[in-house]
Amino acid sequence: MKQQDAVQRTLCRIEQKERKYLEKAAIGSGLTQKLSIPEKAKEALTRAFAKGLALVLDKGDGLILRGVDADKIRRIFETQNQTAHPKLHAKQIRAAGAQARQIRRKGAGAALAEGAALGILGIGLPDIPIFLGVLLRGVYQIALSYGAQIHTEDERVYLLLLLSCAAAPSREKQVRLDRLAKQLISGEAISETRQFVQQEAAEALAQGMLTIKFIQGLPLIGVVGGVYNLPLYRRITGYAELAYQKRYLWKRTMKKNTMTASVTGICTPAALRGGLVS
Repeated sequence: MKQQDAVQRTLCRIEQKERKYLEKAAIGSGLTQKLSIPEKAKEALTRAFAKGLALVLDKGDGLILRGVDADKIRRIFETQNQTAHPKLHAKQIRAAGAQARQIRRKGAGAALAEGAALGILGIGLPDIPIFLGVLLRGVYQIALSYGAQIHTEDERVYLLLLLSCAAAPSREKQVRLDRLAKQLISGEAISETRQFVQQEAAEALAQGMLTIKFIQGLPLIGVVGGVYNLPLYRRITGYAELAYQKRYLWKRTMKKNTMTASVTGICTPAALRGGLVS
């Protein structure tokens, strides 16, 4: 019973953190509205993100993962997964997330350096594919650390919806992401299409970075926007860690009551005590 409680507490803690993402979602959009950025500017940034996502996802995998020992990440996950108790102890859940947390810390430095350097040079829109490469490098490694695939078309759809949900959170997107995760676990046909979610992700990323990216397009002043790449990287990779950990726990348990726990309202304060998500 305690083993099952450990899984339940972790899923409840994930739900609590997802709610916090929703609570903070209005901050960036409110600032954007105050600045009254022209519609043409918004459209241009969305197009830049759309092109950047297409370029990086279709042609950039080799560069994104250059220097990354994907096999080592998989081996560590498989060793932990194979030796874990079938119902998972609290210590085993923590161990499964240790690799993902380490990856996030290492990737944050690259995001900061890339954003600050290009911001000082006054480069705004052209840095988007580079930033997306740094970002996806981190998300790919987090996915691998929880045993997920990264190169199938269905997984790319999941990744794009995850980016959209992290950059511009909404309850509707979270529900869709959970549904897609369960479809991938069960092997069902997925309910999302890449064309739609890729455009949606571009719009969400543009919304999430609009103000900063246009500040970053100004010489010297742009360093402010560049430094912002670090908290943005942490925000999206943090959300990715929640999403992939949830998938991992659902896949391990494969029980209906557990897979629906985060949306059935049973995550009470008592259930949240002792939560394991860092």
